[in-house]
Amino acid sequence: VIGCAVATGVGAVLHSAHVNAGETVVVFGAGGVGLNIIQGAVLAHAGLIAAADLLPPKLTLAADFGATHLIDTSQIDPVKRILELTDGRGVDHAFEVTGIPAVMTQALGCLAQGGRLTLVGAAARDVDFAFRPRLFMSRQQTISGCIYGACQPALDFPRFVNWYESGELKIDELVTGVITLDELPGFFRNLTADLSAIRTLIRF
Repeated sequence: VIGCAVATGVGAVLHSAHVNAGETVVVFGAGGVGLNIIQGAVLAHAGLIAAADLLPPKLTLAADFGATHLIDTSQIDPVKRILELTDGRGVDHAFEVTGIPAVMTQALGCLAQGGRLTLVGAAARDVDFAFRPRLFMSRQQTISGCIYGACQPALDFPRFVNWYESGELKIDELVTGVITLDELPGFFRNLTADLSAIRTLIRF
C-alpha cells in the first residue's frame, strides 16, 4: 500500500505540487490515491481541503482522512462550489486523479490566479485534454504531470512508515478487503460491486 497509493498521493502534494501551509486544495477523485493526496495536504498544513467525487461512500472516507469540505459531483457543479467556498478566488492547488479529460477541465476551472493543476490520474494514452491558452496564460497558472508522487523510495518509504507509526498517516484504513488468490477471478468479475472499496489485499 505504501509502495503505490501512499507514495503517489502523499508525494504528489509534498514533492510535485509543493503545497505550502495555509494554501487551498481540491482533490478530484477520492479513491486510494485521492485519499492519500488528502493526507498529504493535511501533512502540509493546507487550509481548505476539498474532496470531489461521484460516490458518497468515498466522500465519507475523504472526511475521515482529513477533507474539510465534501463535494458530491453527482449533485452539484464542483467548479461553482469551489468558487463559493473561496469567495470567487479559486484554489491554489487542484489534483485530478481520475484520468478523465472532462474532470481535468473542471479541476482547471477551480484554480485561482497563479494556481497549479497537478495531473495524477492515469489517462488513456490516446486521450486529449483541451484548454483555452489565452485565459490560462493571463491567469499565470500551471499544469504539471505527476508520476509516482516524484518519490525516491529509499528516502520516502522509511519516512512514510515513521508517519504511520506515529499516527500521522492512515494506512490500515486504506485496506477495505482481504482475499485469497483463489478468490481473485471472482473479485475482478464483481469489481464495481462495493462502491466503498479502496484497496484489497491478496493473502497468499
